[in-house]
Amino acid sequence: MAKNIQLIIASTRTERIGDQVAEWAIGQLKAAGVSFNIIDLQKEDLPFFIGKSPLYNPPETSEAMAWAKKIGESDGFIIVTPEYNRSVPAPLKNALDYVSKEWKGKPVMTVSYGYIDGGTSVTKHLSDIYSWFGMREVPGVSIKVEPSMLDNGKFTDTNAAFADYAANLQESAKTFAEQQ
Repeated sequence: MAKNIQLIIASTRTERIGDQVAEWAIGQLKAAGVSFNIIDLQKEDLPFFIGKSPLYNPPETSEAMAWAKKIGESDGFIIVTPEYNRSVPAPLKNALDYVSKEWKGKPVMTVSYGYIDGGTSVTKHLSDIYSWFGMREVPGVSIKVEPSMLDNGKFTDTNAAFADYAANLQESAKTFAEQQ
């Protein structure tokens, strides 16, 4: 198994549930024997990318160089992401666009969540992006969030709310681990 897997938390909103979804996913991944480091895009705080295309040009800013190093040294990625307006959250797309060759050939798995279709739409869009970068996508899980799962904007019990997804995520995690 690869030694440097990154779990990327894509939600950066102040009133987010992504941290709770990520904590639940972390428990499932550990139960499946997958170890990783956590990158929280809320803490990374990458500026909006305005540089030259990283496909043809080296990173220019200190943020871009640091991000390229972090991604380049990684062996695979697990992305925990919400679905925003049926697509990819801007901070995640921004983070993906900062680099190009650093993603190539590496396995990636998505844990998406959302109200309408559980994040299936964001997963479809990410599949296209992963393909463009030459990443090896491992099927993940899409978690449908119901308002009854929340109290004051937070999950009351993620294990109970996501019980139907636990086995699928653990199985996907094992497949991901085999890709290393």
